[in-house]
Amino acid sequence: MDKIKEKWTDMKAKIRKIKTKLRKNISNNKAEIVFFMGIISILTATFLVNKILFLYVLGIILIGFSLFIAKFIAK
Repeated sequence: MDKIKEKWTDMKAKIRKIKTKLRKNISNNKAEIVFFMGIISILTATFLVNKILFLYVLGIILIGFSLFIAKFIAK
């Protein structure tokens, strides 16, 4: 019975560590998360309107990402 309690407390501690890491990661990247949510909603709406337009918008967004990564992150 004691081994089960030990494993349970170890599992709880691991879950707490994962929760704190996840909270830190989310709080540090709020702007990026909101940005991606916006892009997903734009792409979804565009897809519902027209599939070809969706592909154009997706291509423009991917080109924009690649330029952003090349200019700001690659330094």
